[in-house]
Amino acid sequence: MHKQDIMPRITSFLLGILTLYFGVALGIPCKIGVGTNDALSLTLQNITKLPLGIASISISTLFLLLQILIAGKNFKKKEFFQMGYILFGGFLLNLFTYHVVNGIVIRNTISGISLYLISIVVKAVGVSFILQSDIVMTPLEGLCTIIADRMSVRMGTIRQLADVVFISAILILGFTIHSDITVGIGTVLDLIFFGPVLNLLEQPINTLLFKEKNNEQTNLSQSNLTC
Repeated sequence: MHKQDIMPRITSFLLGILTLYFGVALGIPCKIGVGTNDALSLTLQNITKLPLGIASISISTLFLLLQILIAGKNFKKKEFFQMGYILFGGFLLNLFTYHVVNGIVIRNTISGISLYLISIVVKAVGVSFILQSDIVMTPLEGLCTIIADRMSVRMGTIRQLADVVFISAILILGFTIHSDITVGIGTVLDLIFFGPVLNLLEQPINTLLFKEKNNEQTNLSQSNLTC
């Protein structure tokens, strides 16, 4: 990581966390289910009555511990900074959920779906900023990456398997403990649209964040061509 890249990357990382967790909170009042990872946090909140941010911190910390356990000596030291991401994210989730979007009232399913689609775009923007920062991985993506490397399969395959495991666990807990079912139409929308929206945003956000560097590289390439 070059010195001139540090500030844009830190800015991208912090902006990404803010945007991502606002998007997560924005999807909750829609009452149509949420993404699998967020649904897991909501289910834990429903069972334990913990604040949502604390539930999210607990699950993300478990993902980090599993990374350390599986990777062992190969665990990259910089990934310990995931703990800062986890704690800051949990704080933001409580802030946005209980003090920002708590007044939103959805009166029909169409309104819920419309707002949830907006939340997917907001989350995708946040994740794009985090990925472009290249500072640390999110806990779930970090865990999936480590498992994929161990099993010599694609990370996307493990991520999809994680979604299946999460949905199964949520449904089992919902029907056995009579907890609220936190998956639904929103979960399906997340599975269908989040990945494609993320792919669409990758290049524009890279250009936005590193415009000066990209211009320097273009100028350098043009200079080499004229030599």
